[in-house]
Amino acid sequence: MEIAEFLEVDKRTPYAWVYRGKMPEPDHPEVNGGKAWDRETVVRWAAETGRLPESLEGEVPADVEIATKRGPKDA
Repeated sequence: MEIAEFLEVDKRTPYAWVYRGKMPEPDHPEVNGGKAWDRETVVRWAAETGRLPESLEGEVPADVEIATKRGPKDA
C-alpha cells in the first residue's frame, strides 16, 4: 500500500515530505528503485508529527504520544 493512500493524503504529498526531509529514514533504502518504510515506522512518525488519520489511531504503539493534528498548510 502506498503511503499516500495509507495516510489519506494526496498522492504527491509523501514525495514532498521526502524531498523536504520530513520523513524518517527508510527502513528499506532500495525497493524496486525507491525507498520503502515499514507500516509501524509510518504510523509512529505520523502520530508523532500530527499527520495520523483517525482511522489509524488504534495502531499507535503505547509508547508514542499522538501529536495535535496538523492543518493542510502544515503538511
